[in-house]
Amino acid sequence: MKTLKQFSLSILALALVLVLQSGCKKDKDNNNNSNRNVKYELTGTFTGKFSIIITDNSSGSQTFDNVSIPWSKEISYPSNVIAVGIGTAITTEGGAGQTAFLKIYAGGNMVKSTNATSDANGALSLPTLGHNF
Repeated sequence: MKTLKQFSLSILALALVLVLQSGCKKDKDNNNNSNRNVKYELTGTFTGKFSIIITDNSSGSQTFDNVSIPWSKEISYPSNVIAVGIGTAITTEGGAGQTAFLKIYAGGNMVKSTNATSDANGALSLPTLGHNF
């Protein structure tokens, strides 16, 4: 089980790096300080647990294990950070037909979102999200 979790987290970290690299361009008009306050949010009805990885192009990754819904994390990024990303992997299955919603807010506005519904086995997979400043 631990090997599967490590493999899943490695794949998730790689996906986040690819998301960040694919969209690393500066937008001079959207680079004010309020937009650098980012909130990550995980909501829904899913009763399982998640491992969450948040990453940026400057300081690397933060991992949060055994996360239950609802969950949120707010981070203020310095000006040298031009892209951020978040990804999840389930560590404990929930029930069939349960939902999870993953969102990124910047400057108080939702900038990215995704969702998933668990399958008959209680497993789900949320796509990785990235945001450029």
